[in-house]
Amino acid sequence: MLSNQDISRYNRQLMLPGFGKSGQEKLKNSRVLVVGAGGLGAPVLQYLAAAGVGKIGIIDHDVVDETNLQRQVIFDEKDIGKSKAEVAARYLTQRNSLISVQPFNQQLTPANVENLFSDFEIVVDCTDNFSSRYLINDACAVMEKVMVYGSIHRFQGQVSIFHLNGQDSPTYRCLFPEPPEPGTVQNCAEAGVLGVLPGLIGAIQANEAIKIITRLGDVLSGKLFMMDALTMESSLLEISRNPNTDSITPATMQEIRNSRYQFACDAPTNVPEITSADLMNRLKNGEKMEFVDVREPDEGPPPNELASRQIPLSELDAQFDDFNPQKTYILFCQVGRRSAWAVHQLKEKYQTGKFLNLKGGIEAWNQKNVE
Repeated sequence: MLSNQDISRYNRQLMLPGFGKSGQEKLKNSRVLVVGAGGLGAPVLQYLAAAGVGKIGIIDHDVVDETNLQRQVIFDEKDIGKSKAEVAARYLTQRNSLISVQPFNQQLTPANVENLFSDFEIVVDCTDNFSSRYLINDACAVMEKVMVYGSIHRFQGQVSIFHLNGQDSPTYRCLFPEPPEPGTVQNCAEAGVLGVLPGLIGAIQANEAIKIITRLGDVLSGKLFMMDALTMESSLLEISRNPNTDSITPATMQEIRNSRYQFACDAPTNVPEITSADLMNRLKNGEKMEFVDVREPDEGPPPNELASRQIPLSELDAQFDDFNPQKTYILFCQVGRRSAWAVHQLKEKYQTGKFLNLKGGIEAWNQKNVE
């Protein structure tokens, strides 16, 4: 039941045809989990909280970075270095004391996904990596949760709804049955993103979640909405249920717990690496090293100190024989994700040899020089 404060605060929504008190009560009793408090998560969280969603969960293990401020509009300069989930939770409760907000300052994994998802009805995917997207999709399929999917890249974005009607609804794996090959897709840190784009796409995700909760309008289940922020062109693609999806999606939570959800398109773990500070010291000591830039040619020149040979990750396997395992190689990209995969491939090829990934890539190197 709505309180007098609810009625006053949400007056403009209560006036809407077909919405009224019934729609607001549905929002008040709803429970929505947002995975990722970054570019997409910021507008999603703002509008869900403002609309009066009764309980909002926030999963994010990252901290606020200066580079986030261009698009993650719930953070400001004083938040740099602080937990995104916790800062976002405080932001929402300061703006709407009528709702409950629960931050989860941890990374989503196969081991904790069941516990984190259990108390929520809708999961809004605001992540930027394929491992998390497939994990969210599979957990939602098994746990019968609705997934609100959103994705951005440079000037383009897309939104869809998965698992709305259980086994009859399309899933993320119907749209993307397999993760992409390594090096073929860049994240925002590598490809860049127009600051207002996640605001546009995140607002649409929030709108879809509100429509699902209030049972108003037509939602994007079985459809993929795509837009280009430069041309303002948009389109809708029909998505059909893939008959092979049932054999791809794990059938039980135990299978999900036993799955790694670590794909080649995401950075591999446990590769040898070197920090910018260590590399600077070794260069000052005159140590001889060779640098390899695994970015694409159109991503701009590397810093002068890292003058190097350029071998895009997509072409690395064709140039394996050009490496001398007796030398020390420093491989780098924009943020260290693609170069980590390059080091992994070279270590598998040569078994021995000194192949090191520049941790944090060019961004970390430039920041170290600023400091």
